[in-house]
Amino acid sequence: MCIDTCMSYTNDRRWSDIYIPAIVRAIAPYAIGVAPDPEDQCHNTDLLVLTNKCQRVACRVRRARYLADYGDEFTIRSSRDSGSKTELAKILEGWGDYLFYSFAGRPGTLARWTLADLHVFREWYSDGKGTEMPNGDGTYFLAFNWDDLPPQFIITRSPSPEDRLISALVDLFSITDLSEEEERAVSDICFNRSNS
Repeated sequence: MCIDTCMSYTNDRRWSDIYIPAIVRAIAPYAIGVAPDPEDQCHNTDLLVLTNKCQRVACRVRRARYLADYGDEFTIRSSRDSGSKTELAKILEGWGDYLFYSFAGRPGTLARWTLADLHVFREWYSDGKGTEMPNGDGTYFLAFNWDDLPPQFIITRSPSPEDRLISALVDLFSITDLSEEEERAVSDICFNRSNS
């Protein structure tokens, strides 16, 4: 059993590791900041890591084929037929500060991602929350809808497809300094919406 489990883990890990650079790029703006001028001038500091202790980030990359049907939820492995400790048990024991949950895009890219606060999840979670589902490999997971958790659970998300399209159009046509009203007008034109 361990050989099958270890091989499955190794294969899954090898697949998900190709997304690590994309995950690091997505998280970096929330973990690193530009140092103020006095820090640069006096302390040889251009960037600041925005934490004073080790922070643990649990990363999950779900296969792209699940995005259309399950993009509004996240899953956490809740039990194993083997009795091995699961992600849910580790989270409830206090391990992990953040959850980076994503859906794969093209190899090495992410189609959608969310960075969430596991401290908020632990405060919110109780037995019976989430929908338990079999994974088909002797493991089970709980599915949670993002909207069912407190608003402070989600720290940030990748831009929506609509936001990415507007950004691409702005870049394409070198549009700068749009007012909020002008951005709304561009969005309405792009998505054929009226102001009525």
